[in-house]
Amino acid sequence: MKHTPSQEQAIQAKGNILVVAGAGTGKTRTLIDRCMAQLLNPEQNVTLLEILMVTFTEAAATEMRERIAQRLEQALEQDPQNPELQEKLAHIDAASIGTLHSFCLHLIRQHFHQLSIDPQARVLEIEEITLLEQQSLDELLDHHYEGKDAFSESVRRYVTEFENGWDKGLREWIIKIHRFTQTMVDPDGWILQQMRSLVCETPDLWLDWLQKEIKNWTMEWRPILQSMPDENINAKACLDIIEIFITSDHSLEHLQQCVHGLRERDQQECWPPRCKTRHREPISRLLDDAAFLAPICQFEHEGNDPLDEDWTWYRERARTLLELTHAFSASFKAEKLERGVLDFSDLEQYTLTLLWDRKEKQPTDLAASVQKQFRHVYVDEYQDINAAQDCILSAISGTASKANRFLVGDIKQSIYGFRLANPQFFINYEKEWQNSLEHESRQVVYLQHNFRSRPGILNFVNACFDQVMRTPDGTQAYDQNAYLLFGDPENRKLIQDLNQSSVECRFMLKGASNEDQDVSLSENGDTSDAEKEAWAIALRFKQLKDEGHSVCDPITHCFRPAEWKDMAILIRSVSSKADIYSRIF
Repeated sequence: MKHTPSQEQAIQAKGNILVVAGAGTGKTRTLIDRCMAQLLNPEQNVTLLEILMVTFTEAAATEMRERIAQRLEQALEQDPQNPELQEKLAHIDAASIGTLHSFCLHLIRQHFHQLSIDPQARVLEIEEITLLEQQSLDELLDHHYEGKDAFSESVRRYVTEFENGWDKGLREWIIKIHRFTQTMVDPDGWILQQMRSLVCETPDLWLDWLQKEIKNWTMEWRPILQSMPDENINAKACLDIIEIFITSDHSLEHLQQCVHGLRERDQQECWPPRCKTRHREPISRLLDDAAFLAPICQFEHEGNDPLDEDWTWYRERARTLLELTHAFSASFKAEKLERGVLDFSDLEQYTLTLLWDRKEKQPTDLAASVQKQFRHVYVDEYQDINAAQDCILSAISGTASKANRFLVGDIKQSIYGFRLANPQFFINYEKEWQNSLEHESRQVVYLQHNFRSRPGILNFVNACFDQVMRTPDGTQAYDQNAYLLFGDPENRKLIQDLNQSSVECRFMLKGASNEDQDVSLSENGDTSDAEKEAWAIALRFKQLKDEGHSVCDPITHCFRPAEWKDMAILIRSVSSKADIYSRIF
């Protein structure tokens, strides 16, 4: 299959390349083809030992390695006496193709003497990390529960006043903040910076945040209010209020006028007769938000500033929590060093110690050496990167005319927020690298041709995301660059010409009878929602099978009647519903 123009652009482009690859657009093939173009080009004379390929999972790394080896073997079959191809194929097992953590572990073991750690340190499993965290936390808190110093008294007061004498919440916060800081370039520096901000006796930082958030809030509502019908006079009045704020200097005075103006508009009962529900409902969230913000924005009202009062209450609590987290991080690290073990955060933080000078904020001499080793750096799933990982990869990558990063990802497929992935790095690169005219060493390439789905699915996805994906200022985030297009129409003409809808939306209505829901075959009239869903899906699947619904065979690429193996169910939680579905099916 021929490359699309955007795939060809990604393969041939030079410098730092960000590939925004939608679902099913052939990103893995494009990445492999670019790598092979560099390996097989005699002018570039690149070896596998000069390529770093970072994947998100070991399984993905294994697939990459196997596909590169297969392609080299095919090239060697065409030219069996070529010594360069033989050498490159011989390097396949030694090639740096793996997860970022495997790269970090390899580098740490090479330079363990600079870190004063055990060269054979073992990486803990998740369960072991959790257990060791709790043991270290027990020792730390027990020490302060028995301590006589001022800080120990603060810890006990925290538990008594803020946690009602139970330290479960305190423990959770310490672990949460600790893990959060470990994704940063300088964890200790971040905690110290936060503690310094608490020295200020006035909530200046909060006021700054409040102004920014209300600005974003009004910008988000502006297009919504503009789209309201003229008959909704309250919506138009609210629009006038926020327009005044948007065009102002966003001072605290204007902020207060905006919030209280919206609040008063809702309280004046100036809704048309018998139209309040119909007219208020579209803007209810705006008015409810204004009601929430109004007390907060009573700056210096009768001598009591709500933000000042909250800040005074917050400072001691936050300082205690930060100091405990800082102490926990230090004791936890010491415990791991004593046992000769590492966790995944250690892999990133120790690697940063080797590659990044935190004081000077620049790569180390070792990083410069690694830069010389790798002529090309490939990173997959970049939307799920964090600050520490981004810094590691930046430190070992070339700059200016030697720019060599090839980053692949898709913001819509970022699913690891619970692991503290930060998709903002991907978004920032996309914004910064788009202007290729001024920076020839930076390019953004959009892969949009989808080779996996029918046109009906793509049309549905585009229409849905076009409406729901918006930026904080109300502008469209899912633009023409993000649209998925039907790929390889020449070889998929049969699919393209098939006039058949590919998406069905079916809803289970609360309170409806089984007969109304198409679940009349249920033997028990008192069925749960999960059972009703299972019955409805089973009936629909049976209907598709009985009617010979056409599906495209992934092997023959021809249409055939649907079989049970062509059907799948995606559930948010399998454990709670698997038995129900199995029994009813």
